[in-house]
Amino acid sequence: MLPVVSVLMPVHNGETYLQEAIASLERQTLDEWELIAVLDRCSDATRRILESAGDSRIRIVDGPRPGGLILSLNCGLALCRAPYVARFDADDVCERERLAVQKAALDARRDLVVLGTSATRIDRDSKEIGFFPVTCGTPQLRRRLLWRNSLIHSSVMFRLETVVAVGGYNPRMLRAEDYELWLRVAAVGEIDNLPRPLIRYRIHAGQSSRRRPYVPSFRLLLQARRQLGEKERVSPGGVLLRHTAWAVWQQLPWKWPLP
Repeated sequence: MLPVVSVLMPVHNGETYLQEAIASLERQTLDEWELIAVLDRCSDATRRILESAGDSRIRIVDGPRPGGLILSLNCGLALCRAPYVARFDADDVCERERLAVQKAALDARRDLVVLGTSATRIDRDSKEIGFFPVTCGTPQLRRRLLWRNSLIHSSVMFRLETVVAVGGYNPRMLRAEDYELWLRVAAVGEIDNLPRPLIRYRIHAGQSSRRRPYVPSFRLLLQARRQLGEKERVSPGGVLLRHTAWAVWQQLPWKWPLP
């Protein structure tokens, strides 16, 4: 049987938390999933942990060279067989009903392309340390995206067909590859978040977002912002203002609230 949800997980030396992540998938109330685990230059026990799970739904592939997150993401996208793709990171945890709830919401709203959720924050020992709220409602989320990213990457489920149609993850992005993709997708389809926390997002020193230097491609992001700005009838000057505010905000050691 073909899966109804493909779970896309690029992994770089993820042995520390990988077993907990896999266990959370195997506890899902929706059984018809596949995990596409793309190994990005792993030199630890990541492959052995995945193989030892003994689950035929887990597909292990070596990522392309020279490696990196974005190449791994696009490699995995090309292998997904289900109409829905759920992003998931090897250091996070899925709540039991995550896949079922997001699939049901996408089934019910045919115009909905991307659906994220809020998240529970956990530490390296899996203890709850806080909550990540999200903006909900398509009109509100579109407006918020013009200012900043408002989707938690590892919480998102999306329609594979639409993401492939807009070109997938942009390999020219050095960071913020998910934000740039959501801007492009929001210009052609509906996006939303669920207020219910369906993932546990781990905060720790070794997570990918902390390893990579923050050098986003501002020009590419501005192009994507302009696409969404046209749909939202925001003037070019208004889009540039939002982009400039975001760019300055990224460089500050402290953050003031963006709209």
